[in-house]
Amino acid sequence: MRVFLVGFMGVGKTTVGRLLAKHLGVPFVDLDDQVEAAVGSSIPEIFEDRGEPWFREQEHAALRSVLEYPDAVVATGGGLPTLEQNQGLLQAAGTTVWLDVPFDVLCERIVAADQPSRPLFQDPESARQLFLARLPAYSRADHRVTISSEDSPREVAERIASSLGDYPCAS
Repeated sequence: MRVFLVGFMGVGKTTVGRLLAKHLGVPFVDLDDQVEAAVGSSIPEIFEDRGEPWFREQEHAALRSVLEYPDAVVATGGGLPTLEQNQGLLQAAGTTVWLDVPFDVLCERIVAADQPSRPLFQDPESARQLFLARLPAYSRADHRVTISSEDSPREVAERIASSLGDYPCAS
């Protein structure tokens, strides 16, 4: 079983993904980490030096490499499911789970963390437009998990595991 976590930046794909993978007893893979390791640069450096289209190519290559894992929980980049070639791979290779967090909660998280690692978060209004543009891609996921600001990552991981049903490695 491969589980792909999708959603906008700041939804908690990495944090929830690590907990979910542990719960299911499978490896965890963060595609952003895979890209950074392959390229030898951080995501903001890649965006600055090579641009978003080049980053998306590297992200697609990282996604293809994840298919070597028969079982894994994979945290995708926020823009990955917006490209048709990636949607096809996600749908064919596993189960997708959309971590759906209201934009205002995401904005608070990102601004509070003062995260320079978010090259596409220039200001709240342009980020909101990007968020709205990506919603149709996220809505194609197999499962949707609505998350409030009160939900802990552990609770979210447990809800996802429950929605996936019985799994032989689940604890």
